[in-house]
Amino acid sequence: MGEGRKMKVYLNGRILEDDRAGISVRDAGFLYGYGLFETMRSYKGRIFLLEEHLKRLGSSAKFLKLKVPLSRAGLKDACYEVLKANHLSDARIRLSVSSGGPQGSTVLITAVPLKENELMKKRFRLLKAGFCIAQSSLLARHKTLNYLSNVYAYNQALSRGAEDAVFFTENGFLLETSRANIFLIKDGTLKTPSLALPILPGITRSKVIEIAQELRIKVKEGEFKEKDLRNADAVFLTNSIIEIAQVGSYEDNLYQDEDALGIVARIRENYQAQTSG
Repeated sequence: MGEGRKMKVYLNGRILEDDRAGISVRDAGFLYGYGLFETMRSYKGRIFLLEEHLKRLGSSAKFLKLKVPLSRAGLKDACYEVLKANHLSDARIRLSVSSGGPQGSTVLITAVPLKENELMKKRFRLLKAGFCIAQSSLLARHKTLNYLSNVYAYNQALSRGAEDAVFFTENGFLLETSRANIFLIKDGTLKTPSLALPILPGITRSKVIEIAQELRIKVKEGEFKEKDLRNADAVFLTNSIIEIAQVGSYEDNLYQDEDALGIVARIRENYQAQTSG
């Protein structure tokens, strides 16, 4: 978007300037958080792993009995329509679907410019979240509009000088952070919490596991405790926007093992090569 140009959004079949787009006061997404969203990233006009994001959205919508008024192909076209309307090639795209109001479901798609990922250049500081996630939680596995627990934990971390907060179950199992999946490297093995736990099945998480296997890096998905996080040789976070972000510390633990950091670098280089392909 050029300077001074208004952002254009997709709302229920129409491309509108953002200040002219509005939803019903009875929209259940606004009232109850009844809805889903996907956050994606485009590189040189191509939305990376778009099909995988739409597949996850469809799976969660089926679980929540949320009607999505467009087909997967229709959602794909709408996402690219928003990119084109805003003259963007490198962008962050958010697709939101709520159960809507009397007129049916609401579909909103926005896109904003995204330049070189500065977050990838820094080492994140992580702190333990001030509350636990129930092991029986069902919604933690879905990217719902009811995101308040994540927002609260994230804001608490920021107020304490950190970049993110780490979630654990009440039984002490490591889960994820408020905004990303988490990976550990210990003795050359890549470790990450299992999808059997209440975590989001991250799209970037899945791609990183695929890349590691291609690079012949041993991968273990399982149950890990805080001691595993503290004793790791390296730690990194993944999501579609930060891609692969290195963690510098968790609480008072520092991660400086050069061999392990070299593994992170190899995975990151492979990932970036795929985004530009």
